[in-house]
Amino acid sequence: MWRASRSFATRIHLVGDIAWGVGVMAAALACAVPVLELWRADLSVPLAYSGDASGGLALMKGIVEHGWYTSNSNLGAPFGMELYDFPVLNADTLNVLVVKFLSLFSSEAAVVVNVYFLLMFPVIALASFVVMRRLAVTAPVAAVLSLLFVFLPYHLRRGEHHLFPSAYFAVPLAAYLILAVLSETPLFLRNRRFAQRRVLAIASPTTLATLGICLIVATSAGSFAYAPFTIVLVALATLVRLPGASSRRATALTGMAVSALLAVILVIQLTPVFVYRLHHEPTRIAARDPGDTERYSLKLAELVLPVEGHRIRPLAHLTARYRSSTPLPGEFGQSLGVAGSVGLLWLMFVLVSSTLAGAAIRRRALTVPRYAAVGALLAFLTATVGGFDTLIAYLVTPQVRVWDRMVVFIAFFAFLGVAYLLDGLGRTCRKAVFATALVVVLLGGLLDETNAADIPPYRTIKAEFRDDAVLVSGIERMLPRRSMVYEMPYVPFPENNVSMYGMSDYDLAKPYVHSRDLRWSYGAIKNGPDDWAAALARQPVRVQVAAAAAAGFDAIYVDTYGFADQGRAIVDALRSTLRERALRSPSGRRAVFDIRPYKRRLFGGLTPAQKTAARAAALEPVRAFWGNELYPEETDRRNVWRWSRQPDIALRILNPSTFPRRISLRGSIASGDERGAPTRITYPDGTESTFGAGVGTPVSSTFALRPGWHEIRISSTATPAATSPSDTRTLYLRMMNLRLSDLTFKSLRRSGFAPLTARLTIS
Repeated sequence: MWRASRSFATRIHLVGDIAWGVGVMAAALACAVPVLELWRADLSVPLAYSGDASGGLALMKGIVEHGWYTSNSNLGAPFGMELYDFPVLNADTLNVLVVKFLSLFSSEAAVVVNVYFLLMFPVIALASFVVMRRLAVTAPVAAVLSLLFVFLPYHLRRGEHHLFPSAYFAVPLAAYLILAVLSETPLFLRNRRFAQRRVLAIASPTTLATLGICLIVATSAGSFAYAPFTIVLVALATLVRLPGASSRRATALTGMAVSALLAVILVIQLTPVFVYRLHHEPTRIAARDPGDTERYSLKLAELVLPVEGHRIRPLAHLTARYRSSTPLPGEFGQSLGVAGSVGLLWLMFVLVSSTLAGAAIRRRALTVPRYAAVGALLAFLTATVGGFDTLIAYLVTPQVRVWDRMVVFIAFFAFLGVAYLLDGLGRTCRKAVFATALVVVLLGGLLDETNAADIPPYRTIKAEFRDDAVLVSGIERMLPRRSMVYEMPYVPFPENNVSMYGMSDYDLAKPYVHSRDLRWSYGAIKNGPDDWAAALARQPVRVQVAAAAAAGFDAIYVDTYGFADQGRAIVDALRSTLRERALRSPSGRRAVFDIRPYKRRLFGGLTPAQKTAARAAALEPVRAFWGNELYPEETDRRNVWRWSRQPDIALRILNPSTFPRRISLRGSIASGDERGAPTRITYPDGTESTFGAGVGTPVSSTFALRPGWHEIRISSTATPAATSPSDTRTLYLRMMNLRLSDLTFKSLRRSGFAPLTARLTIS
């Protein structure tokens, strides 16, 4: 009878929670309408259309059209874009699958992205509500705090600019794992029904739930953030809990098992990267500088200060003043809001007071808030400036650099603290008063966390989106299907950190978003073997036009905002070279030239062998790269030079073709020793030259370069050059006017493609 009544009560409790969960999801979506003023939105137009949002939109379109994000034949033409060496979404398998599912209902990337973004409001709210209910928070309080958790400035300020990081539904589940380790809550139990079967014996509901949580956390890592954060926090929670654990062995095994599960799932998702690097030279495009860690670290001030653009003007000015004066401003949207700040401060009070209190008082103290306080403290100590994140960056790996995104973990712990405060209030006052208090907390919290800055500039975005759509539609009418379009200016992909005047990073991905079957040059991985356009970036327009023609492109696309003079010089040069008028976008910002007539004029007098040679010269240029051994380039009116930091340096050279190339090296090498320091140059074909590098010794050599990566090694006995007191550099060798030339394509010397035999770029 007791079991039956208990089962009946459990079912009633479950039905009630389901009803509350559905209500929370509906409320989250309903609140998003006024916060974002969604009645002004056109869901066929993205809510963000600049910077990272443009790059993300192109990735989502690739998923819609090509099945996955790792390769896209419409970008990085003519070879196609491959992201195997850039694990941008590898730890977001669940998120990608959701996008893929949504693409079954719409093939428009903007629609899919908008629906995904809006869908995450109820999903995050539900995840938070379920975990809070599991931690014994009453349903009304859990609903209110879950809604505040959804509308964190972190969520709204990232929005579609950082689509997957803004979908932090895995964070409450990750927080539950951390709290379970701290409280010694069992996460792995044996199933008594299958005690005699080794495999099924561990398949208890608790174990399966833990496995499911780990799978969700590790496959929705928010651009490789939330899963690594969870691994670190679970490991720290295990270490903190071990001294006072009732069973140290069980605590240690639980913590290690959770961390190992998350790590294994992450590694499985990264398998394509490992396989790729076994067979290819790594480009290290995603290599991070350990110093970036402190730039993307948490600051206590940013957690408790009001959100940027706060509705109350003096509070908005306070935050603006801080961000304009601090030497190390973090990412936007780090504020916890008033409710979160109160919760965080109360958790710290609970932690300190319970630590200083006697054992009897500690036993009676609220358990979950204490563990939440420890979790928040561990998260802050990990992610703050100069915290554990810095040690991890320098001692383990700098790849996880955006530690300030740990704010969502702290926010969940803080809201959990507020939840227990409100539940305490609910036990001491009347229901009507308590209900009023919850309404005040909800409305006040939403008004505090949100403001007009969260509303997308719908009209501006739509105008630019339509401007691009009209232009691309015109290009598709002008060119045959599968035609290739060469984009200017050259912009490295991904993560270009160089200012491009009026352009944002990933702006060159926008035309692909609107096209159906055209192929675009932007999207070739920088420093990789397919990044052929990088070698042309510093060359005159006529060289770039000849290369585009030889490579098989049919048009040239120019974003005039990428030039200092708004593109006037480049457009005039293209018009003069091609003798063609440009197709302009309605705004006039973008211009497109049809180069097919130009190609016909150039190819008319070439033999098949010369055509093949021209294509190879364009698409497979030899490239050279200095390492970190050299200081930045210096120049005067006549010369260009770079000083080395050490006497032994190497110039790495890539021959991306399948046949040997004939390369010449010209220039001069000097040392600080006027008498001449013995210096040796070793070339890739094994030949050597030795000389005394004095004030400037000419270098002139020709050598064979086999396919693949090679090095020109320069070794010297030079001593550091004398410098002025204000120059703190250590200078050994000066590379003066050093240049490489490709002598392979002699047959092109007298053709229209002669510019392709110009000197090579040394980066």
